[in-house]
This record gives sequence, structure tokens and C-alpha cells, in this order.
Amino acid sequence: MSADEEKPDVPEGADEQAPASDRVRRKPNFEALEAGEQTMSTWPGLKVRSAANIPAHRRWAFVVVPAIALLELGLHLSQTGPLASEAEWNTIAAEAKRERKADDVVVFAPTWYAPVERMHLRDALTMADQGHADVTRYARALEVAVGNESNPEVAAWPIVSDKVSGKLHVRVRQNPAQEPVLEDLLALADAGRVEVSVALPQPHTCSFQATARGRMRDGRDGWGTFIAAKHYSCPSSDVPSPLGVAMMADHSYAPRRCFLVPTALGGKSIDLRFQGVRFGKSLVVHHGIHAQSENIDRHGASVDLAFSIDGEKADGTVVRREIGRDTHVDGQRWKEFRVDTGLFAGQTGDLVATIQSAQGDRPYCFEATTR
Repeated sequence: MSADEEKPDVPEGADEQAPASDRVRRKPNFEALEAGEQTMSTWPGLKVRSAANIPAHRRWAFVVVPAIALLELGLHLSQTGPLASEAEWNTIAAEAKRERKADDVVVFAPTWYAPVERMHLRDALTMADQGHADVTRYARALEVAVGNESNPEVAAWPIVSDKVSGKLHVRVRQNPAQEPVLEDLLALADAGRVEVSVALPQPHTCSFQATARGRMRDGRDGWGTFIAAKHYSCPSSDVPSPLGVAMMADHSYAPRRCFLVPTALGGKSIDLRFQGVRFGKSLVVHHGIHAQSENIDRHGASVDLAFSIDGEKADGTVVRREIGRDTHVDGQRWKEFRVDTGLFAGQTGDLVATIQSAQGDRPYCFEATTR
């Protein structure tokens, strides 16, 4: 470093021996400045560096922030701008509606763009599409995709056809290992074939109701869940109502169609008796906690789900036999488990689901199918 950089220029006659702290604190002499005897560049204590002595990367540092801002603006516009025209979306929606069969599911790629795709394809979608638990039950998938994007749930399925409109695709993918459904417990719930009872000090039975339209049910932290028009209402104020088929946001805020059961019972249990279930080799179950509750609580109370079948002894007495159970713990997300029902394959009977949790106000949801 040069001498003129190590200390400020000192006018003639100034005390060069004065401590640096004194020189820094010295104020400019306004009379001398006005008389031209002193300039700000010769003000004692003022350190002046020539622009030529400043490194280039520091002289241009002020350009970095505006450049980054312009880059982010460009990326924002490219991501939020329309990917396709309205005509192209209409073509894709019409193609999806024409191609769709009863045993198909519609999926989107990329998944983060799904809300926009749902908006344009709303007439080609069902509630089951928008909240499917998994895709193994379906024979085919209609994958609505942008460019070469693919949905991870069906990415390994062979492509049967691919229709293109601009950047948009409707790909038909064939499921190489479909697991056909014998009985969907949500369909039984919608048909009123569930007896809902709550084990309070005095047991309560909830009644099936069919209203003109569904409704949103709000809860703590602002979470909302859509309850279907057909639901179950409980008479006791201790049981949050209604219960029934709902659209719930899972841990990643993806919609899930499932049977909503609030756990605000202080350790008491809720029994759901699904009537006339056709059994196959297995019972496939998915369950989880609402996103707001699981992501915020993080260490909330676990929820137990058990399945039982009532049988008769030789003397005619009824005995309940548990066939499988699982516990959902925060952090496990939307979770699958399977119960072996091979012993009852080909038979029809009542299936009882029992839900229990020590913590209240946790929106819990599950769905199950026999296969």
C-alpha cells in the first residue's frame, strides 16, 4: 500500500505528529474552505483514494444486484407466462375427454403445474382423479404433460399413444401390473352403507345425511377440508361433524380423496362398520394427517387404525377378530399399508375400522379397497 493510502493528505503546517484519532475527529475549517486555502481533499482526517487504485471487481460490484434482479424477473416471466394458447388447451382437454375410459386416471406433469392443468381440464376430470390415493388400481393413465415432463407415478408405464398440441401432450400409458378393485370403501360410505359409532361415556351413533351440496369445514390454523354432500352427522357436541368422504390436502398439499375422521376425542375411539364388503386377497389402505396439522405439529400424537371382522362361533355368539392395524406418526406422510385377507377371499361380510388418538383436533383421513 502506498504512503498516500496509509494516511490522509495533511495541509502544510498541520501537526503531522498529532494522533490519528485526533486527525480523524478534526472538523473542516469552513473559513479556509471559502477562502480557497483548503479543499475537502486536503481536509485533515479525510482519506481519499483514486478510482484508478480501486480493484475492477469492486468498482463494478454495484452492477451485481440489478443484474440478479433482472435475471430473476426473466425467470419469473418465463415460468408464469402462458405455456400454451387457449386454443391449444381446448384441444388437449377435448382429446383427454374423448380418449378417457372408465378405468383410467388422469395425472399431470410436472406435478407443480397441476393446478393450472386442472383448471383447463376440469370438464374431463372426476373427484377420484384429483384425489386418487395411488395409481395401481387403474388400467391406464392419461398423462397431461408439458414438453418432455413425466409424472413419477406413471413414468415407468409404457406409452400407448401421444397426442400433441403446441407444448402440451396427452399421453396414454398402460399399467403393466394393474390391481383391479373389488370393493371401494369410499363408495360404500357415499351409499350410506357405514354405521358410525363413537365410544364416549355413552355411545353415540352418527346418522347418514345427503344434502344438496358439499361444504368446507374449517379448523385450527386455518386448514380447510371439503366434505361431500353425503356425510355422517353425530348428535354429540363432543364429536366434530360431519364425518365422511372428503378432499384433504396431504403433507405436500396434494389433494387426497378419503374418509375424514377428526381425532378430537381425547383417547376415545370411533368405529366405522362398512356393510357387505366383498373380500379379496388383500385390503390396501392409505392414510394420513392434514398438511397443516402434520407440518406444524410435527410431533403430534399418533393415530391408530385397526381393521376387524365379526364372526360367529358354533354357539352363535359374535366374536370380533382383528385382521390388521397400522399407526400413523407425524413425518410418515401419505402412507400405505396392506392387510392379508386371503382367508376371507370370495366372501362377503362387515368390515370394522377403528380409529383412535390421544390428541384432539387432528384431521385424519384414510381410504381402503379390497383387491
